[in-house]
Amino acid sequence: VFYKTYKFDRIDGGNFWLSPNPQHVGSRGWGEWFPRMVTGVKLRPRDGGQPFCWFNTHFAAFASHARTESARLLQTEISNIAGNMPCIVTGDFNANADPQTAAYAVLTATHPLLGEALTDAFRATHPVRVRDEGTRHDFNGHRDGDRIDWILSNPAFQAVSVTIDRGRGLLGYPSDHFPVEAVLRPVTVTAPALARNG
Repeated sequence: VFYKTYKFDRIDGGNFWLSPNPQHVGSRGWGEWFPRMVTGVKLRPRDGGQPFCWFNTHFAAFASHARTESARLLQTEISNIAGNMPCIVTGDFNANADPQTAAYAVLTATHPLLGEALTDAFRATHPVRVRDEGTRHDFNGHRDGDRIDWILSNPAFQAVSVTIDRGRGLLGYPSDHFPVEAVLRPVTVTAPALARNG
């Protein structure tokens, strides 16, 4: 998680692991091969805007059950850490952004403690699904894969625009995923905040 220190003050931050023991460093769970984690930060805009939380994660690549349980844990921890604060969630979720996908369905569903659901910024600004919105391309630049990199937010933010950066450098693609970039506007503040995932 990177942020501009001349625009934001860090109030708090930390990590937790996607496992049944989220405070145990390096722990794994639900059949996942590798430790997976979430990094979170609470930021206060220096222009007097409302403080908000930003969580970034990387879900399991090969274990769908682990992704579903990770989504449930992430929802719980967002509730514990952020409460009803404005909130942004970014990450490589290794699951297609589709209501039929369990992890996506969990994170975009109404939560009994969080209240209103998290909104997929890309889908909010691109309501019609198209074939070339994939973000995983395995270094070959194809666009018809799954959109597995998401930027989510609670209703405290409005998605203004979202783009998938398909740029290729002189030495090739810097990642096997295309970065996703969103401009999110706090509902109570007019100045937009920039979130980038990738």
